[in-house]
Amino acid sequence: MKRCWREEQGQTIIEFILTLPLLLLVVYIIAIAGWHWWTQVTVSTAVHDGVVRAARTPPGGYPLVEGRHEAIGILEAALGRSAEPYCENLRLHLVPQRRGVYGELEYSHTAFLLGRMTEKASSFQRAEQFYGGGPIGGTWEGEHMPWE
Repeated sequence: MKRCWREEQGQTIIEFILTLPLLLLVVYIIAIAGWHWWTQVTVSTAVHDGVVRAARTPPGGYPLVEGRHEAIGILEAALGRSAEPYCENLRLHLVPQRRGVYGELEYSHTAFLLGRMTEKASSFQRAEQFYGGGPIGGTWEGEHMPWE
């Protein structure tokens, strides 16, 4: 009986050693997929909130500076030290023809065993003080962006 128990115990250890790499691979893939999802949600939120902040900047303010500050704050709060490459790739633009602000962020990196992964987001927001009326080329207050 003791001999049979020892043989089964050795077999269990061998089976565990054989399945351990597969188990670790599954855990690794789940962790990387979770991190990718988290960064994608964070990037989307940061770009959107930064663009909204820029669009709501009152006349005389600095919309792109305020919007970028908002977006970087969100990225750094959620990603910590990993936020730096995302902050470098953040772009905010004024779009005078559409009286609004456009923002985008795209960052690609390589994950071990999974290949290339990309987080990408963009957003457009009309200026909050936008007034759609008035003639084109006229003199009504709606023809200028709030920060002009």
